[in-house]
Amino acid sequence: RTFWTKPNQHIQGGHRPAFIKFQDASNHLTKYGFHVVSKNPYVQVEQPILRPDYVKKLRKTTSDKSLQRRAENNLRMMAGWSRCYQEMTSSGGSYDVCLRIRDDHGLTHPLQIDKILPSVKSRTVMSTDCQKHSGMNDRFAIMSTDAAYDYFVGPISTYYLGHLGSEVRNTETLIRHVYEKANLTIINSPMIRGLVKMQVNSNGSTVVYEDRDTVRCMVMNGE
Repeated sequence: RTFWTKPNQHIQGGHRPAFIKFQDASNHLTKYGFHVVSKNPYVQVEQPILRPDYVKKLRKTTSDKSLQRRAENNLRMMAGWSRCYQEMTSSGGSYDVCLRIRDDHGLTHPLQIDKILPSVKSRTVMSTDCQKHSGMNDRFAIMSTDAAYDYFVGPISTYYLGHLGSEVRNTETLIRHVYEKANLTIINSPMIRGLVKMQVNSNGSTVVYEDRDTVRCMVMNGE
């Protein structure tokens, strides 16, 4: 999941937006000069220990039928973020910025990195202004390196050890609560678009999941 590039390096030619196996993605990135730190996929905890008051907060936005599964998935995601930070800091690499995207998501629009980077100043985390669900989008972020610890480790630490504010009712509101407490500058940017769930089906084609909100968020300003 973790990689870095040399300065001003760009991938040329065609690309696949999704892969079936972790090794396929690793090989593809290596082919284009990326240094892949994680040689094997992170294995998620099967039965994470849930925090009862967080599960209670989820009831405000989740049906009882899917409550347990959603609560466990939320926790697995936050635990995975912490592992990303461990991989990053143990790699020995030097990072200008950090970017995270959920491993089942991709971008249908090019990331306007030259326009985005000037806004990513010290102690800043940026995501899309779409699908915030009253907090901050938890599927993608780009941040300054001095914000990485709070971004990746803060949510799981707060989940188990910290106070959850009254505004917390899902992961989006939880991470915003954490980042505000850490005094990070939070930017919900309209320049980040086309963030969608992707999957490779049995015949090798890439499937993009679309709903009304996703379609709206795939459109750039001015298009």
